[in-house]
Amino acid sequence: MQRLRLKADGRIVELRDGQEFPLAPVTAAVPSAIASIVSVAADVATPPAVRDLRRRARLTQLEFASRLGVPVETIRNWEQGKRMP
Repeated sequence: MQRLRLKADGRIVELRDGQEFPLAPVTAAVPSAIASIVSVAADVATPPAVRDLRRRARLTQLEFASRLGVPVETIRNWEQGKRMP
């Protein structure tokens, strides 16, 4: 079973043998991408951000929901822009 962790700076890492291994290369654009997501008004949906994180982690919506401890409908609502995380 693959163990993943979402870091505060937006990176997703895999946990193996007590160490963290990035799933995607870290770029300087990560902090600016997070800043742009945070600065988006609440009424403007950002579905690609959640979907992108899930896809970078190579998880289905059901697996992602399970790891976050939320219903799969919540993930669907986030990705479709109906709700904000």
